[in-house]
Amino acid sequence: MRFLISILLFLIAPLSLIVGQESLIRAFKSEQSPIIDVNLNESVWNTAIPFCGFRMVEPTSGSDPTEKTEIRVIYDPKGIYFGIKIDFIRI
Repeated sequence: MRFLISILLFLIAPLSLIVGQESLIRAFKSEQSPIIDVNLNESVWNTAIPFCGFRMVEPTSGSDPTEKTEIRVIYDPKGIYFGIKIDFIRI
C-alpha cells in the first residue's frame, strides 16, 4: 500500500508545478470570425490580448522557455479560436 501511495505522489507532484503557476489567459469577444489559416496577421487577432507567461517544467522547472510562445483566444457566436505563435530560437 505504501508503494502505491509513493507512486501516486511521484506521478502527481509534477502536476502541482504546472497547476501552481498563477497565470491568466483572457479570451476576447469578437463579432468577426478569424480566417482559419496559418497566419495570425488579421486585425481580429491583434485585438486579442496575448498570453506569453509560460515557464519550463523540464529540464529546469520554472525557467524561461527556450522558444517564445504566444497564445491568443477569440470567441464569437460561432465558436472559440486559439491562435498560437511559436518563435523557434535557432542555434
